[in-house]
Amino acid sequence: MARVDGANCGVLPSEPDELSPPTVGVYAARCVDAASLTKEAPVARTHRYTARLVWEGSTGPGYAGYDRAHRVATPPAGAELAVSADPTFRGDAALVNPEQLLLAAASSCQLLSFLALAAQARVDVVAYEDDAEAVMPMDATPVRITRLTLRPTVTVTPGTDLNRVRTLIDAAHESCYIANTLTADIVIEPTIEHLGERPDMPQAEPGNGDVRS
Repeated sequence: MARVDGANCGVLPSEPDELSPPTVGVYAARCVDAASLTKEAPVARTHRYTARLVWEGSTGPGYAGYDRAHRVATPPAGAELAVSADPTFRGDAALVNPEQLLLAAASSCQLLSFLALAAQARVDVVAYEDDAEAVMPMDATPVRITRLTLRPTVTVTPGTDLNRVRTLIDAAHESCYIANTLTADIVIEPTIEHLGERPDMPQAEPGNGDVRS
């Protein structure tokens, strides 16, 4: 009997250990109506998200004179974000800007997709850090972020098959909702290591700079 993981909308074998690297991506990408398989955990077919933005000021003084700072709320989360423009566009460098938020969303989505697949595959991940970067060439038409590079360092327990971890990273990208929404190239350059591995040891399965779209 198949079971459904609502977070990834994937049909998985009854035993997670049945997953193997060549097939895990297929399971992650296959989306089904959970309610048709189980009455205990129905999954909504459409998810809706809301955000509320508030700005106050005056554009009367002209382009150089108005404040770019504004507040963004994302209910039901209670915390507000203080947001401004990129400092190049007269924003406040002390505040996050929309371009950074887009990059953070892609990085966070990759993490969450990967952790879900790793847990389903019984791969014990104990740490994950990502130093991500986005580039926006001003000579592009239209001007846009054209490339995001994710550089996750993934730490797993000793004895874990590092090749299998890399397969899970690839499958996580394929099932990442944010990555599937964006048109920019996404490059993933992972470093995968065992817990307790010396920093100067060669890293198995280093990122090869694959471009994903």
